[in-house]
Amino acid sequence: MSPLECMRRLPRRHQLSIFACRLVHPTRSSTLRAAADMPRVARTLATKGLRPLLSARTTRGATVDATRAKEVATAVDAGLAVVPLAPTCLRRSVVLQRELDRLDLASSLHIGLRRGAAGPEAHAWVQVGDAVVNDDPAVTSTYAQLAASKELEQLLPLLT
Repeated sequence: MSPLECMRRLPRRHQLSIFACRLVHPTRSSTLRAAADMPRVARTLATKGLRPLLSARTTRGATVDATRAKEVATAVDAGLAVVPLAPTCLRRSVVLQRELDRLDLASSLHIGLRRGAAGPEAHAWVQVGDAVVNDDPAVTSTYAQLAASKELEQLLPLLT
């Protein structure tokens, strides 16, 4: 990344305000962990791919709470806003799913595909049950779902 690109990714005043507000919210630890986890996720995706980041944990016994997961997603977004790395949908979703796993909240990472003007477009998002927690369901519904969580393990060898 060039110095100019890095400067463009520095957090803006409103992003810092949102981050600061989140530090007094009950989900502050999720905000801080997301900011710390993003560089690791970005580096792992770039060097080793998605497989090492997929949760090996079973979600058996994990709580299904879409409302709480949406609060955590907002906290994670606040943490990612202050990291000078582009929060792509995949990075953002992996960081969120890792945080939800830490909090013992059941979730699944979804990857979808659609035909765009310039060719195929892929998108990633996280769901708790049938609820999309880090995106607009109207947006995610425009993608044909390729895989979700455990199915990704089987699909990865075909994509590499």
